Amino acid sequence: MSTSRLNIDLTATYVEGVLIESQPKFKKNREVFFPELLRDAMQELIVGKRKTDYVFTAPRGGPVRLDDWRLRAFRSAIESINETRAKRAAVEGSTFEEFPDITPHDLRHTAASIAVSSGANVKALQKMLGHASVSMTLDRYADLFYADDVFVANAVNAQILDHLGPDAWAVG
Repeated sequence: MSTSRLNIDLTATYVEGVLIESQPKFKKNREVFFPELLRDAMQELIVGKRKTDYVFTAPRGGPVRLDDWRLRAFRSAIESINETRAKRAAVEGSTFEEFPDITPHDLRHTAASIAVSSGANVKALQKMLGHASVSMTLDRYADLFYADDVFVANAVNAQILDHLGPDAWAVG
């Protein structure tokens, strides 16, 4: 399996209408790994671009303004999803549930949730999210690890059975 990743060494953020370019959080370059299924779309974004060009750009070039992108692209995508669901429901004669009212930042929490439920290492999750420490990641996303106590109990049980046998705790 090949690795798909972006190397982030410069970020651009609008602060009170002024574009500020700087290093990523904590003054550290970052590697952001992404699912293989996005590889072709990512490659299309970089065709013909220099290493110093923005990967994600506004429709007429230049950096993306988050507030504009939310209205132009993100909201439009959610509306399109709801239209598709409504049409499908009409054809099937059923009702449909609207896509939840989410923000782009909610997608970060979704990515973390998927990573946790997939068994991601907490240190890898910290790196993925760009947190300064594992404790910061755990403090923010500890509720995502709710099934871990069951996993630990089952793992301990398996180790006992494996090493001591099924009669290790037999009474009498």
